[in-house]
Amino acid sequence: MIKIAEYDNYNCLQVRLLEMIAHDVKVPLDSLAQLLSITKGKILDDEEYTVFFDSIDTHVQSSRNLMQELLNWAKIRLVGSDDQYDCVSIKDMNAGIIKSLEYFTSEKNISILDHTSEALKLFIHINLYRFIVRNLLINGIKFSHERQKVYIKAYHNNDSLEITVSDTGVGISDDKLKEIFKFTGKTDLGTMNEKGSGIGLMLCYEILKQYGGKLWAESTLGAGATFCFSVPVQRE
Repeated sequence: MIKIAEYDNYNCLQVRLLEMIAHDVKVPLDSLAQLLSITKGKILDDEEYTVFFDSIDTHVQSSRNLMQELLNWAKIRLVGSDDQYDCVSIKDMNAGIIKSLEYFTSEKNISILDHTSEALKLFIHINLYRFIVRNLLINGIKFSHERQKVYIKAYHNNDSLEITVSDTGVGISDDKLKEIFKFTGKTDLGTMNEKGSGIGLMLCYEILKQYGGKLWAESTLGAGATFCFSVPVQRE
């Protein structure tokens, strides 16, 4: 049976997601519709053609990023929870996630270095772990400069698995750090003008809380950021 408090929290999250979908999908689509309307029946020169399709690409990528975040989130929420726990090598898990991000790292020639012990094997929620780590690594890549490094380290702390993802990129101001896990309707551009969905960190924070985990961040503006999270380790 779902407790009343848990039910209220679940409903609150659904309402927030609906608000974000309405904003982050509708706005790009409205802009795209406006662009198509303006250029309908118009012959574009080379410069106008480039500007037009660059703008379309920006809107499409924004919506695509949001949909990917929501699909990954839904996979965790909808698939039977018991089927997603397994005893795995954390180092191997990280290697698979890092490989899946080669497209993002290659664009900036960024290296992701994993300092996790090869001996670390734990019984964890696999899709939850993938979802959080992937989001934090993408965030680190986004705000790192070319040829910089992003670091990940996992370690066992009593009944929890703790992970840190750190970078030496642009960092976060104190004001933004206070609201880093809230949905504000705004998203900062990356160092190569990458635009995210604006909801990744918030979803990480919310879903970790529901699974008994924690997420926090530390940063110095201009000197990079470190995101840390903990998740409960299950008994086999």
